[in-house]
Amino acid sequence: MSNTEYTPENAAAAASEGAAEAASECKPASRSGSRPSRRTRQPKTPKPVVIPLAPVREGAEMPEEYLRSFTTEEIGVMPLTAFVGKIIFVECDRQLHQAMKVLLDEELLGFDTETRPIFRKGAIPPPALLQLCGHKNVYIFQLAKLQDKAVLAELLAAKHIIKTGVSVRDDLKGLKEHFEFIEHGFVDLGDVAKKMNMFTHGLRNLTANLMGLRISKGAQCSNWAREALSTKQIVYAATDAWISRELYLKFVDLGIL
Repeated sequence: MSNTEYTPENAAAAASEGAAEAASECKPASRSGSRPSRRTRQPKTPKPVVIPLAPVREGAEMPEEYLRSFTTEEIGVMPLTAFVGKIIFVECDRQLHQAMKVLLDEELLGFDTETRPIFRKGAIPPPALLQLCGHKNVYIFQLAKLQDKAVLAELLAAKHIIKTGVSVRDDLKGLKEHFEFIEHGFVDLGDVAKKMNMFTHGLRNLTANLMGLRISKGAQCSNWAREALSTKQIVYAATDAWISRELYLKFVDLGIL
């Protein structure tokens, strides 16, 4: 497992690098004359195929050591971990197309979304962020700023890329309020845990159980729709996508997936 040595300095540097890079790339180019605007790609409509979100191997058995529950106190004393690699912000269509050139070549992506919390009864807003973690970097998409979401639909429908996370169905339902797509290749780690009769299903508890590590949930209820996210929010969002990918790989190592 990589990127487990967490320090605030490392996390802040990764977050600042991604934010600065995003800001510079989204500035309009200062060129004389005008050029035709790029035509927005129309989303393809793949045929619907039912794909299980927990494709557990036949005959797989979970080792006894992972078949237990964890108390809040037990998790609280575990080492804190966070993603400390490069975080790439995607907040304009130019960056979106650059990101797709990389992400469409990935085989496994950690997947998560963040939604602005509502503290009263009513309709839940669509996600403000989509986070995807590849083998090297985490990409954070600020969805309200993106116009050409057809390329995101292409990625989420790609059968050759596994997208993995927890409570995937809820995330997908929220994303469909932004744009239409038919999902393929998704694996819900919570479903995998339930099929293996584990007592831990959520991202934080699975991290404690399978990795012996703790991820922070301090920014969970913050305002994800802010124009400029704080370093704490950036690291939180990146970590959830990254640890989802790491947990999938752990299930693979254990012979479950």
